[in-house]
Amino acid sequence: MTKQKRWLVAGWAVLAVAALLWLPYRFSVAPTLSDSYLFGFNNRVGIAIVLVFGLGIAVFAPGFGISATLPEGEKPLSRSTLYKALALTLAASGAASASSTSRSTSSIA
Repeated sequence: MTKQKRWLVAGWAVLAVAALLWLPYRFSVAPTLSDSYLFGFNNRVGIAIVLVFGLGIAVFAPGFGISATLPEGEKPLSRSTLYKALALTLAASGAASASSTSRSTSSIA
């Protein structure tokens, strides 16, 4: 990748982060029971920004010489390993969600 392309990628990343940290606070938020409402962060605008910049990366990445191929001699992970990692992640996420739900309902009572 040339130096000019590196600066372009870095500028795109800085612009994405700046937009994500600034723009969602500039749009009004519908009253809801969430931390986003308390801080004035519009989740819909934040998601739109992530989608727009993600799409930009997907469209322009091939021109920057970025590829997702494995280096020579590397083997991809087996499907069983990926399924085990997914199950472990979902189990940990479910346990954390159940724990936070039980804490929030016990504080209400």
